[in-house]
Amino acid sequence: MLDLLKQEIRELYNIIISPIEDVYKLTALKNYKIKLGVSGKKSFGDDYYEFIKNNKEKGTVYTPEPITSYMIENTIKAAQIINNPYIRIVDPSCGTGNILICSFKLLKKLYKDNLKSINEKNGLILKEQEIDDHIIKYNLFGFDIDDTALKILTIDLYDLSKGCIIKNIFNNDFLVYENKCKYDIVIGNPPYVGKKFINNEYASFLKIRYKKVYRDKGDLSYCFFEKALDDLNDGGKLTFITSRYFMESPSGEELRKALKEGYTIDKIIDFYGIRPFKNVGIDPLIMFITNHKTEDNQIEIIKPLAVKSKDRKEFYNNVFLKGGNKFSTFFIEKKELDDKGWVLVDEKVRTIINKIKQKKSTELSNICNSYQGIITGCDKAFVLNNDTSLLKNIEKDIIKPWIKSSFIEKNKILRKDSYLIYSDLICNPQEYNNAIAYIELHREKLSKRRECQKGIRKWYELQWGRNQNIFEGEKIVFPFKASSNRFAIDRGSYFSADVYALTLKENVPFTYDFLLYILNSKIYEFYFKTFAKKLGEDAYEYYPNNLMKLCIPEMKDYNGMDENYLYDYFHFSEEEKEIILGEV
Repeated sequence: MLDLLKQEIRELYNIIISPIEDVYKLTALKNYKIKLGVSGKKSFGDDYYEFIKNNKEKGTVYTPEPITSYMIENTIKAAQIINNPYIRIVDPSCGTGNILICSFKLLKKLYKDNLKSINEKNGLILKEQEIDDHIIKYNLFGFDIDDTALKILTIDLYDLSKGCIIKNIFNNDFLVYENKCKYDIVIGNPPYVGKKFINNEYASFLKIRYKKVYRDKGDLSYCFFEKALDDLNDGGKLTFITSRYFMESPSGEELRKALKEGYTIDKIIDFYGIRPFKNVGIDPLIMFITNHKTEDNQIEIIKPLAVKSKDRKEFYNNVFLKGGNKFSTFFIEKKELDDKGWVLVDEKVRTIINKIKQKKSTELSNICNSYQGIITGCDKAFVLNNDTSLLKNIEKDIIKPWIKSSFIEKNKILRKDSYLIYSDLICNPQEYNNAIAYIELHREKLSKRRECQKGIRKWYELQWGRNQNIFEGEKIVFPFKASSNRFAIDRGSYFSADVYALTLKENVPFTYDFLLYILNSKIYEFYFKTFAKKLGEDAYEYYPNNLMKLCIPEMKDYNGMDENYLYDYFHFSEEEKEIILGEV
């Protein structure tokens, strides 16, 4: 179906750009719309997107029209057009052009409303009927590697403008193409493409060309930031909707530094778990940046008041459909952004965090080591439920209690009679006939594991069995992803890769009971969530890389105390307590 659509688009495109009268082109447009089922307000771009959406290799994500309009209306202003009717606006990954088309519509309105001022200021005699052609000829630029998408953009703009053909769109990789001109505005939705979807040759090029921001685990979008800012005129504007992950991830540190030190960050809209892209697991933000270096400036922050299901549409409607003001707006100083991770919170929340940090004895990383659980490579081969016959038959010394993330609650572990065949203890398979016989049912799949094919693991061994001592001793276990802090003390259980563990380092003046008291408190749940990676509307990533940054106080008299003792210890006011509890 996609190949057929591409063929039809190619045919129509060739008609549009051919030197024939417009009446024949418009007739062809009408006929192809009927042929391809493009009706009503739909465009050829809408139709094409349905075929290519969720293409992870290309990072294709369609920006909803209300968001696109908001980005453009908050970037392109009448004064800019009056002062410079030859302003250059580029989308570096334009696709079928939903951003450029929306820009065209706004520009047309701005030109019409301010035509007299534009002509007087610039000594022009631009007529209203010439506006469409002027915009398409001088103002709009685009890049994309998808030739079909660019052909569709040409067709849709021709249709919208009733006869103008855009020339300033290029079937080139924006990151590779060296521009001969500078732009006044860069606005777009750069591809979100992680390392595993980037081939080695291209990755090597990126590491050299974009060495300021791009590292091994970086995202392609980081490079778009650097290139776009390099291609901006002094005082030019950059507006990107992108993944918020760069604000928190170790791979985004160099990009954070570059943006903070080299430019003016005007505004950030942080969706904070609200996902506007259909069927796409991306948590976005919108950044508004000016190509002007400042030591410090106030950044406007817009965030949801809440991210529960009932509040999702409210934020979207209020901000992008201008349906009200039920969202959080505040300002932070640029200098307050930490290179190790940007925390976008208001002054009241920042005060709470500072009170915790003031009581700091050390960080969790100095107290504990962290460990990830076991990767079996095939759970069916190694994980047993309460099947008495199997448990009786398989050699008991390699049967271990097994827990998954769903088993862990706050302060306790739900025992569900799950067990692991810890086959890494098998030195002589002849001594474990029953276990081997059971595992062998899945030998074909097990043998195909990368580690087995490389000779690192025997076919009957766990893919990553870790160090046995981690599991046998005392430890604090917690889920890798959760909606709330769920820490529990365990001894002797083995756990899956969706579980992490903390073990105390030697000779530290802390106990597991104390850490559990702290980590499971509402205070520390609130504290961690201010800088943790957000995953959708109601989940956070409890990755040790972030968790270990927690500041830990030294308390001696906590035994037997409830959480109210903690509020007093940190000198929180009643209002601050209400904020922590989510009552404000």
